[in-house]
Amino acid sequence: MSSRGQAVRNERAKEAISEDAKHKQLLSDFGLILKERALEAKVERNGAVKDSIEYAFRAGRLLGFNEVVSIFQEQAKAFGISPSELRLGDLEPDRDLV
Repeated sequence: MSSRGQAVRNERAKEAISEDAKHKQLLSDFGLILKERALEAKVERNGAVKDSIEYAFRAGRLLGFNEVVSIFQEQAKAFGISPSELRLGDLEPDRDLV
């Protein structure tokens, strides 16, 4: 194999690693941001007056976060990605986001 051919393969390998690292970082950052916002939504719901329109809105928003986090965790598991890689390892939606 020519040195030019090897150089092209090496460059493609670097790009593949770089893309993989970017995807891992995206998932990790997204998981952390999602977790922070979901927990903030719970605090906001708990701060609203029960039986008010604001409480109903905040409760619905929290339920939405519960659903999104659940789906994200389920899909990660299906792809062999651990919850800790997503920074969601200690979050249980049906315990923490209700």
